[in-house]
Amino acid sequence: MKNLILTSPIPGELITLNKIKDPAFSSGAMGAGCGIVPSEGKVFAPFDAKVEVLFETKHAIGLTRQFYWFSCRFCSNYGML
Repeated sequence: MKNLILTSPIPGELITLNKIKDPAFSSGAMGAGCGIVPSEGKVFAPFDAKVEVLFETKHAIGLTRQFYWFSCRFCSNYGML
């Protein structure tokens, strides 16, 4: 079995969800996660994937990757700190 390794999509400081100002995320209602205080203005994919959704406002990106017998879906939201 191969391991799935995720890298940070944004260089910067990792923070806990409860430090994010949007209550939908900080409360955990949207699921588990973390926040990143960016150190530069670049965003990278956390793994090799296909962009399935890119919102017109560019605040969220949905990625998908097929791994042998399962698919991995990842959604990143930006601008909530």
